[in-house]
Amino acid sequence: MARKWPSRAIIRLAVPADSDTARSPAICGTVEPIDAHSCRLEIGAGSPQSLVFLLAAIDGDFRIEDGDEPAVHLRRIMLRLQSALG
Repeated sequence: MARKWPSRAIIRLAVPADSDTARSPAICGTVEPIDAHSCRLEIGAGSPQSLVFLLAAIDGDFRIEDGDEPAVHLRRIMLRLQSALG
């Protein structure tokens, strides 16, 4: 599913594939189990900014396994949010 989008990433979620988090409507992509405690999400969006928005909506810890462009935008948003906290 993510392959059709110009901005894509592969994410490792720190939740089982059959968890509420992995099956939530916020997960706009393909989920596959890795082990009993984690799963892999292939996700895509129209732009890196949109992809970061989708990632921020995930209610759980995750790590970007593949996708340099979304990581750059995620860092920018992180710095902006940290700055907003003072």
